[in-house]
Amino acid sequence: TFIVVTKPGAIAPKVTSFAPMSGFIGTTVTVTGENLSKDWNDIVVGAKTITGVVSPDGKSLSFVATLPLPGVASGEDVANISASSPLWFYVVNPNGVSGSSIFTLKI
Repeated sequence: TFIVVTKPGAIAPKVTSFAPMSGFIGTTVTVTGENLSKDWNDIVVGAKTITGVVSPDGKSLSFVATLPLPGVASGEDVANISASSPLWFYVVNPNGVSGSSIFTLKI
């Protein structure tokens, strides 16, 4: 649980799309949306928060899909394992909190 203090009348960020929709650990996910902060966005990905993400145009930003798995390097495919896991993410900035979106993390 957390509290976000916003200016009265602020319009919360909104994720309208993202690509790719799935990928391995280390995949860069590009998010397109509305009301993203040009100066500071936090992206909450699962239990991890990526802080200080900028959006040069206020409409797009990106992050790297991560999941702490011992012994698995970024972007490494694991032999004989074919699984996927939903990785929820949302954007938090001075305007509020977006709805959540789901990136499918391939393991």
